[in-house]
Amino acid sequence: MLSFEKFAELHKHQLDSVGLPSDLRKRLYDKLSPLEVLDASDKFHIDVSEGTRLIVQDDQSLEANSDVFLAKHTFFSDGNAEGIQKLDNLSASQLARLEKVLCSQHPLPASVGSDRQTCTQLSAACNVAETDASKLLTESEYDVINALWRHWDPDAPQRPADSGADAIPNEIRDISFDEFKRSLGDMEEAAASSEEKKKRLYAEFCRRREATHKHDRQSVEHLTTNYSWTQESEDAPDSGDDEGTVTVRIPVAKETKKGDVISQLSKRRWKFGTKSDGTLFEGDLFDACITDESYWTIGKGSDAGYVIMTLQKHNPKLAWEHVVVGEVALSNRLLSERAQQEEEVKQGEAEQRSHRLHQLLQRTWLLGQTYQAITKEGHQRPVWYVMDAYASALVHSDEPSFRCAPFVYAMNGQAYSIYWPVRTVRGGGVCSRDYVPSVLDKESKLQHRARLWTWQSVTDSSLTMGQCPGDFLTALQESRSRDTTASNERRTKAEASGCGEADDDEGSSCVELSADARCELVDSTINVFVDKQAAPLPWSKCNLCRVVHKASEARWMWLSYRHTEYSGKVSESHRLNRIDGEECVIDRSLMSYMLRSAGLANSPWFVAMYDLHRELAQTIGLHWDRGVRCHWLVQPARSDISVGMRTVLTRDMRRVARLAESIPSVALPFNPNTDIVDGHRYLLHYSVAVCSVKPLAVFLSLRPVVRQAAKQASPQDWFDEYGPADGFALPGWTEKDGGRTLDYEVFDASFNKQHKGDSGISFDTLQYSISQCIRDVFQCAADHLQPSCQSSNNAIAMYGVDFIIAKTNLQPRLLGVTSTPVMSPVTLDSLVRVMAANCPSQVCQKFQGIVQIV
Repeated sequence: MLSFEKFAELHKHQLDSVGLPSDLRKRLYDKLSPLEVLDASDKFHIDVSEGTRLIVQDDQSLEANSDVFLAKHTFFSDGNAEGIQKLDNLSASQLARLEKVLCSQHPLPASVGSDRQTCTQLSAACNVAETDASKLLTESEYDVINALWRHWDPDAPQRPADSGADAIPNEIRDISFDEFKRSLGDMEEAAASSEEKKKRLYAEFCRRREATHKHDRQSVEHLTTNYSWTQESEDAPDSGDDEGTVTVRIPVAKETKKGDVISQLSKRRWKFGTKSDGTLFEGDLFDACITDESYWTIGKGSDAGYVIMTLQKHNPKLAWEHVVVGEVALSNRLLSERAQQEEEVKQGEAEQRSHRLHQLLQRTWLLGQTYQAITKEGHQRPVWYVMDAYASALVHSDEPSFRCAPFVYAMNGQAYSIYWPVRTVRGGGVCSRDYVPSVLDKESKLQHRARLWTWQSVTDSSLTMGQCPGDFLTALQESRSRDTTASNERRTKAEASGCGEADDDEGSSCVELSADARCELVDSTINVFVDKQAAPLPWSKCNLCRVVHKASEARWMWLSYRHTEYSGKVSESHRLNRIDGEECVIDRSLMSYMLRSAGLANSPWFVAMYDLHRELAQTIGLHWDRGVRCHWLVQPARSDISVGMRTVLTRDMRRVARLAESIPSVALPFNPNTDIVDGHRYLLHYSVAVCSVKPLAVFLSLRPVVRQAAKQASPQDWFDEYGPADGFALPGWTEKDGGRTLDYEVFDASFNKQHKGDSGISFDTLQYSISQCIRDVFQCAADHLQPSCQSSNNAIAMYGVDFIIAKTNLQPRLLGVTSTPVMSPVTLDSLVRVMAANCPSQVCQKFQGIVQIV
């Protein structure tokens, strides 16, 4: 058993960081060892008369720092699609407990949506009256997706119905064994049969289905839940000795012998079974039979596994409609209809469950908390969790009576939340905590209000009802005014210098698309030291480089952002990939601020990136301004220190705001209507090399990495908040996440084939616009970049720049710059040779894909 002294030593850093008083640490230890003690119910009760509140028991009183309480976590998630899978894996009781916690104040709708509720939601989404919304629903056969589609594009065709079973003639539709079993679901006798018997019956059904249908009605083979049968009348052609007989084939186990068969036949009644299966059926016959002329045999050869009964009709001319009264006839049509009905019910239940799980996952952004976990590789990753019912009932207060924090018990790795009183609370008092403790040393009141608003707003529908706080809109307008002023100043300065608009200066020498053969190349091998934590590049495939394991042997040093381990090993003779001041480029929030301050906010390629630690109010205001169709791309502010958080595409503003609590993040408005080539959306990732800082020399490879979305784009696709974003190519995503990397030449040809004839825009024209964008970014950063104090002015920094292309005008949209570029060995080899050249400003003709832009 762990001693208290060892417990205090192991958890000292945790407990110091959350501020748990020393006097309470022994109390926490006692509640964790040897067994956990969850005693909140002894001190509190949950009151739901005025919302959900945690109340101190009337006969209790809690002094400040007098006790500490444990709260277990009822749900964990990564905040992405993994959450849906985890919810789906919960048992019914676990899901019910979680729903009770998440929906205590605002219950979920009783069903997926009544007509009234659907009309209200559609009315808000389309900004139309409820009568018009009702008309849209009626015209689209109550398909909400079709209704929205028809509203936004009245000329669009109706979304085609799913191809179901009714699209296939029932008499010839194949039925799988699972469908066959489901079709027996409401037939008690058949449903109660063993799996083996169902397999035998299915085999007989398949045999009968494949039988020929060239005979007349009296020789058609019929199937019931227990047997198949045919009949011959004396009027039937070629009936021979079988005239007036009924042949019944009963599937049994292949090892069945005569002694195992139980058959009791009278003139008008028949009971049949086996010793292994018991009685299979018993009942009256359709008409009388002649028992002395009726007989049964054990099938052999192709009939093995059957008992074949031949019944001689008393009236040979009478066509029997069935053999035993009460046996259900199984026609292919009947089974097809049953299987289809079962599938529709199953699909409906699955859709309703999926809808409910999505609603629950959305609620986690209202009550969810987060902490940073350490992976086996030593990286941090955010974990989102929901506390138990007692801790979740703590209400918000700017002057809270309780403090709450996550705690991980080192002995078993179990995560808890701990909460303790920081002020005295008398019996009957309401317990509170601060929902939005500051994540920055200095947080503005407006930012604090914006963070708190995401907790208080039940759904994003409040944004569509004109309830966005006015000061959020004022902050947005002030931000836009500053951007406009900066743009005007830039234009005025350009006009005064006689250069005109910088963006229109196509003759600028900063962008040189021609090659120059006067470049001298260094042919000797370059020793490169690569930090294990640095961006992975194909150094081993670069013909000019050799990776060494000692910094003293290296000429180039390729280090990660946090390279303190090697900082003392970098000398002035080394060329270093890190540049002082590069944060203004690779930090998305700083880059956005720099470009807006430089007057580039109105550039066609610019997309504002809002710092969620400082500009959340403006983000919420823009979300309201653009309406519910606004999508957001949430990215880490810095890609090189963002292990654990992936790029998220969302429409939920609460999710946008809460994601920023894990690591510094930015949000940019994202138009999902991006360009499509060969049926797929794509992202272009360009590689940029900086060879010198003073003066600044920047080179661009015109052979981008083309990342193609995994799923073909379709107008029928509907955005799934927590489903796989496989219809989009997002920054930071790799082939492991779906999609693939296209060959550059193939993409170039496909792009030109698709767009050059229609719009007159070739891929070369597009790349010219992209090179101008990258040039403007690095020119703005020139004053902020300084040579590393540990190395000479000669740099070997390389960056990756992500773009998407708007579908409407084929204009590039900048999504960010990263210090972890992705490139092919060919591109790396070309950039290395240019950076290693004696005169890198002159690009050799053999590297026509490399251009100097600054």
